[in-house]
Order: sequence, then structure tokens, then C-alpha cells
Amino acid sequence: MRMRIAQDDAPHEKSIDRFIRRVVLLTAIRRSLISLAIFGFTLGLIVLSMKAASNREPGRLIWLLLGIIPCVLISIILALRRRPQRAAVRAMLDLRNGCGGLLMARERLPLGEWDRKLSRVSEPRLRLRASRPTTMAAASVLFLAGAFFIPLRPLIVTADSPLDIARETQEIASDIELLKKEEIVKSDEAASLEEKLDSAVSEAKGEDPVKTWEALDHLQAEVSKLAQESADKMARENERLGQAQALGEALSSDGSTLDSKLMSEAMKELQSQMQTAAGDGESGRSLPSELKNGLKSGSLSREQMKQLSQSLKQMQGDISKKLGELRDARMIDTSTLKQCENAGKCDGAGLAQFLKENAGKMLVGEMMDSWGKGGINRGRADAPMTWTDPSTEKGAKFKEQVLPSSLAGLKDSQLVGRSTGAPDRSNAGAQQTGALRGATAGGGSAVTQTILPRHRATVNRYFERR
Repeated sequence: MRMRIAQDDAPHEKSIDRFIRRVVLLTAIRRSLISLAIFGFTLGLIVLSMKAASNREPGRLIWLLLGIIPCVLISIILALRRRPQRAAVRAMLDLRNGCGGLLMARERLPLGEWDRKLSRVSEPRLRLRASRPTTMAAASVLFLAGAFFIPLRPLIVTADSPLDIARETQEIASDIELLKKEEIVKSDEAASLEEKLDSAVSEAKGEDPVKTWEALDHLQAEVSKLAQESADKMARENERLGQAQALGEALSSDGSTLDSKLMSEAMKELQSQMQTAAGDGESGRSLPSELKNGLKSGSLSREQMKQLSQSLKQMQGDISKKLGELRDARMIDTSTLKQCENAGKCDGAGLAQFLKENAGKMLVGEMMDSWGKGGINRGRADAPMTWTDPSTEKGAKFKEQVLPSSLAGLKDSQLVGRSTGAPDRSNAGAQQTGALRGATAGGGSAVTQTILPRHRATVNRYFERR
């Protein structure tokens, strides 16, 4: 693009041209700095990406620096397109120099003798404010130079380069040792896990770290699975021990008031609970032989019942201790440990009274399951519903009835609430509607207000019920 050249060589016309050139030059410089900053950062990222991908020095990419030339040309073109209009510059100089409109009039017609007063037109001083673009351009140049000339030394990995997995292997070894200490896994299973760990350590090489990490992750998952399965078994055993403890405390506190049949059934249930708990075998303890024999024969005394309750508490304590150590090692979550907190904590006398009241209605096991679950009420929201046989519609006749206008308007009413009370069966009287239902006939007049068409929509929205 070409700048407009004045038709004469008057000094004030040269001042206008010179001012426009300065504005274009400073604008081009500022835009060039911004373009250079963007180009430098973009090219630097491209160079670094190619060096990291190919592990080669990008000497052949030097020709990309020629992209600076089109960036500068584009900046100059944009500056020329955004140059100030000559008439606007003329008006600005006329105002700043106090020419009183003579400089503006000079564009339209010659002024003759008045041109002498326009011989000296001072131009305003221009200053480039480009500190931020200059800083960004300098930073981009340094970044681009670093991307080209700073060597990127690749990490040379050989087959003999070791892989540092000491911390991970130490954690897995500690977990295996804890499982072996708490007798959660057998000695042969622990030896197999340790052998897998030693194999992963010996095969850990820097040339293929993914294989090593996958082996360690698989081994850690296997150890965690064993710990979680054992924790679930201990939680179930602790629950059964808690039920047995509660039943034992009930029999020891008020067992003399129970009849022989209920006492015998309770002893069998207690023996069943103990056998089920012993089947899991995670507590590490067993009952004394005299308690086992008395429990089997159903002839435990009150003192033996108390001794049985203490033994069950100790077994629960051992289970809680094991679960606590597994939780401290972060092999199980806290929710598994919380399942064992309230096991066996119940009112023994209340349970004995409950057994006495419901004897013959339910088995002892069923009474143990229903004890402490609450009485008859409306039930939970998620409780299953029990339906009777549905009523049949055979022979039913329905009489059609026209609803009164008050009931027909229910579709426009709003729901306020619901209640469980019985519906109102009172007979409704004759409906009377209208504000003048009690008025007598006679003369008179009504005050009305005319609604303009442009107001009807607003009035309708106001009285509309939603």
C-alpha cells in the first residue's frame, strides 16, 4: 500500500506526511515485536518436541528462522492498514497549533497570504510504549536459542542399568511378613510370595521398567487380596462370636428362669455359633476343653457361662488386634474394622427376657436375628411390602356421575400437602357462586374500568394461576 502524497511541497503538508510515517513506523515496530514473541515461543516448542522425539540435534530446522520475515511483513501491512487518516491528522495539528481552521481549509482551497501563518506547524512528539512486547520478544529469542543450541543429552539406557525399586519391594516384603506373623497365610504361601518378589527384584532392569512395575503391581494386588479376604473372614467370625457372647451372657444372667426346653435349644444354638466361628479359624484361640465338653453336652453352669463369655471376649479382642494391624499397614480400609466395634455389645438380661417371651413362636436363631431390630411400626421406606390377594372387578358396576364445577376446577388448584387422615364424608350443600348471590334486584350502576388492548396481556398474566 502507498501513502498519500501531498500535491504541493508546503511545510505544513510535509509535517502531516512526516507525522503519519512516524505513526506507521512505531505501530509496525510494536506489532513486529509481538509477532516475534509468538513466533519464537512456538518454534522453540516445536524444536524441543522434535529433539525429544528423535533424540537428535535439529540442525536442519535452522531454515525455519526465515519465518521471521513474513511475520515482519505482515506487521508492516497491518500497520499501513491501520494508519491514521490524513484529514484526522490535519485536524489534530490544526487544533494543537491554534491555526483556527486555516490548516483544515488549506486542504480545500489555496489561502494566498494566509499560507505564511501556516509555515511553522509543530508536530507532537511520539513515543513507543512497548516495554512488555520487547520483554516478551527477548524472552522468546532466548528460549528459541536454548531450544536450538543447548544439547539435549538423552538418557542412555543399557541392559545393565539397574532400576531403583528398593522402597516398593520393602513395602511388599513388610506386608508379606505381617501376613505370615498373623498366620493369615500359610508358610508355603508366604514362601511363594517371597519367591515372586525376589524374582521381580532380580529381573528389574532399566531397559524394560514397565515389565518390572507390572510385576510389582500384580504382586501387591495379590497380597492385598489375601489380606482383604482374611479380614472379611475375621469380620464374619467376630460377628458370630458376638452373637455367641450375647447369648452366653443372657443364659448366665437369667438362665435359671428359662424352661429346660428353651435352655436346651439355646445351648444347641450356642454350640452351632461356636462351631461356625471355629470353622473360620481366624482368631487364633480355642475354648478350654471343659467348656467344649460342657457346651457339647448342654450342661454348662452359670460360672462356666461367665467363663465362656470371657473367652469369647478374648477371641474378639484378638480379631480386633489383627484387623488393627492390617489397617495400620494400609492393607484394609477402616470400614472393615468398624464392623467389629459393636459385636457382642447388648443387654443380656433383655435378651433373656426376649427369649422367654417369644419361646414357642420362633426358634432361638430367629429370635437372635430379630432381637434389637425394633417392634411393629410403619416400616422403613425400603422395607419389602406384603400384599394380600387383590380384589376382583368381576361383577363390579360403576355409575357415571357429573362432577360439580367446584370439583371440576381441581385441575387449576395447587397441592398444599398430604395427610394420612380419613377423608371427609360430609355431604356438600348446593353450590352458590358469584359475588352478587345475595343481592336483590334493583336500580344501580357499576364502576368499570376500560382495559386498553395493549394492557390485556399484562392483566391476563397477573390473574393467571400457575
